[in-house]
Amino acid sequence: MIKERLPNYTQVCVFPGLLVDKDKIQEFTDQIKEVFDTRVQYLETILTKPDVDDPENTGGRSDVFLAVHQDDIEKFAVRRLQYGIRWIENALSNTNGYHLNPIYPEYVEGYKSWNADNNDDDDGEDDKWWDHNNDGDDCR
Repeated sequence: MIKERLPNYTQVCVFPGLLVDKDKIQEFTDQIKEVFDTRVQYLETILTKPDVDDPENTGGRSDVFLAVHQDDIEKFAVRRLQYGIRWIENALSNTNGYHLNPIYPEYVEGYKSWNADNNDDDDGEDDKWWDHNNDGDDCR
């Protein structure tokens, strides 16, 4: 079940391989603030499902889901990479093969705020910015 986010905590991230005990949540968010100068909301810890190719030797990793305050996303965007923290949209992207090996419960799709696969168009047509020339434009 999706955890409700505080107002303005818009971007959900996955911090893989991390376990935050319930009595350490405030300490965790304080450390993120100190290290990244970023406000976050702890959402939940999810144990991963086994890989379809190796179910006996995989799964059970603790991944922390957190939401980043919208005013802090820009400064967090690059610094998070050295810790392996991923945007939820990238972690669940079909481009990365997630649909072939889903490791999280289906409900986490509800944490996404944008579409990393660029396939949210109902009509199936490519909708590129360069296809929208204004008739009054004289761009050639």
